[in-house]
Order: sequence, then C-alpha cells, then structure tokens
Amino acid sequence: MNSSSILIEEYIDFPHKCCVDGCVSNGEILIWGISDNHYYSTQPECFADYAFPSTLPRSIQEKLNQGYKKIVQKLIEYGFDNQFIDVEFFVSNKAEIKVMEINGRMIPISASLYRQCLNQGDPYTALISIAMGSRPKTPTLNGLFGGIFYMTTFAKDIAKNLFDFELANQFDNLEIRANSEQEITEISASGFTLAAVNLVGNSYAEIHEKANNIRRQLLKQPEFSPWN
Repeated sequence: MNSSSILIEEYIDFPHKCCVDGCVSNGEILIWGISDNHYYSTQPECFADYAFPSTLPRSIQEKLNQGYKKIVQKLIEYGFDNQFIDVEFFVSNKAEIKVMEINGRMIPISASLYRQCLNQGDPYTALISIAMGSRPKTPTLNGLFGGIFYMTTFAKDIAKNLFDFELANQFDNLEIRANSEQEITEISASGFTLAAVNLVGNSYAEIHEKANNIRRQLLKQPEFSPWN
C-alpha cells in the first residue's frame, strides 16, 4: 500500500542567527569566531548581510562557544577530526540558543572576512597546517569589522534596468551575481540578489553606512529593494 510522508519542523521565531566557526586539529577544538546574520526588518525573510565578529553581548557569545564545543566534542567521539566545522544557532532575546545547522566545513563567504579581521586568519593556511600534521595558529581579533552586504531587489525587469553594471566596476570587492541582459522573472520571498560587496572598517555602523551608500548608487529602482 502506498503512503505519503510529511516532515514537520518546529518554527523558531528568534531574532538573531549566528554562526560559530572553528576547526579540529588532532582532536583539539580551535574556535575562530562568531558571525552574525542580519535580515531586513521590513522584509524579515530577506538576507541583508553577514558580519564578523559578532556584536552580541559577551555572555551570549560565551554560551554559543560552549554550545559549539559540546557539539563538536560529540562529533570527535564519532571520529570527526582535522577539518573546519561551523554550527549555526538561533538566539532569542532571553539568550536561549537553538541549533539550526551543522556543516563540516567553514562558511565559504567567511574566508575573506577572517583574513581581514583576524591575526593569523587565513583558513586555507590553517587547512594546509592541519594536512601536514601540525596544529594551526589560533587566530585573534585585530579590531576590524567585516561584512558581506547583499544588494537585493523584488522587481521583475531586465537586470540592467535594476542595477548600474558600469558604475559597479568602480567598486573593489564587489561580486556581481546577475548578467546585465538577464531577465529577472522569478522572485522568492527573499528577493533576488543582484550583487554582494565585501567591506571592512572600524565598526559595524561604519561598514553598514558604506554598504547603504553603495546600494543607493547601484540600485536603479530602490523602491523595489528592502530597507530598514
């Protein structure tokens, strides 16, 4: 007899989402840091940026680090070793944490942020050290803040009518994710990402302001883009 299956997941309405990233070297856990994911208040399903290091209170960060170590230690007992691993958490306003996802790798977009915001922060150098059987150096914060900021639209049009591709070439560390002649017809609840820019500065407020200035210059139909 044929039957259908249904998977039900708990809906978690927590305001913060974070990622604790690190690696395991010969059974030793080395934490690299915590990143924050930010979403638009006007479009809570639309991703705004990925920022490092976290600006959550130190007490919450310590709770996240302890949760990370507990999970990774259990994986080590099952044989996990000599690789990066990140754990994503939801965080409530009451400092309650819930695991969202575990990945046996670093967050791919974080590599550039680690190089900019950490001393000894090149994850590929760390992977080479691990592969050669030596413990990588533990990275330390250098005082800078980095972020990957997304330029998103909810409009349906030819991409060149939505984004200034010519002006975009003047910006360093900007990744264009659409072709100028591409017709944008499918828009999800998260919108459509036209580009992303990697910024670094002395505070999150500083790089956030830079990101919004770039968005205003490059998005041709800002009325169809999310803003806080």
